[in-house]
Amino acid sequence: PFTAEDVKYTLDLINDTNFPAMLRSGHNQVRDIKIISPTEISWRMETFFAPYFSVLAWTYIVPKHILGAGGDPKDSPFNNKPVGTGPFKWVERRPGDHILLEANDKFYGEGPFIEKLIFKYIPDLTVLKTQFQTGAIDHIGLQGITADNFAEAKGYAGRKVQAAPLPFIEAIVLNNDRPYFKELAVRQALYAAMDKATIIKDIF
Repeated sequence: PFTAEDVKYTLDLINDTNFPAMLRSGHNQVRDIKIISPTEISWRMETFFAPYFSVLAWTYIVPKHILGAGGDPKDSPFNNKPVGTGPFKWVERRPGDHILLEANDKFYGEGPFIEKLIFKYIPDLTVLKTQFQTGAIDHIGLQGITADNFAEAKGYAGRKVQAAPLPFIEAIVLNNDRPYFKELAVRQALYAAMDKATIIKDIF
């Protein structure tokens, strides 16, 4: 079962410098984690960090009883067969082909209303567009239809294509550990060379 122990374990793991966490921003301000009950946890923040609620919303809690059972979490079988509390449960992953999920009959919420989901790997955007047009795939998520194909895609028979605003921030993050990015002039040159008007007009 999902408990506060899992939350504490996850936050501790993220802040473990020996673990290659994707993001520590915000989490690295967490101090004095205390488990109050199986469903309640508290901690204090070392400094104010206004976006932390948003960071937590995108933080996936991992099961302590699996990853914390011994061995290196980086090498755990969990990494290729994850366990969660969502409406779908893991079935299989075929590298380069697809990921298959099926309905979780123990899901705590309403639903799910779909028996199974298949996520296909389609690295070629032309193939992606064609499969969407012909009905070989039902939905394109964040990958999306590219801006130069959007007008055409809106005319696909039986397909619903729309542009919608999303609460995302896109960023280009430079690795300032590299010597050339440490030079202010280099960073300023890259910024000046970027065609910001075209990016805003044709992509966003």
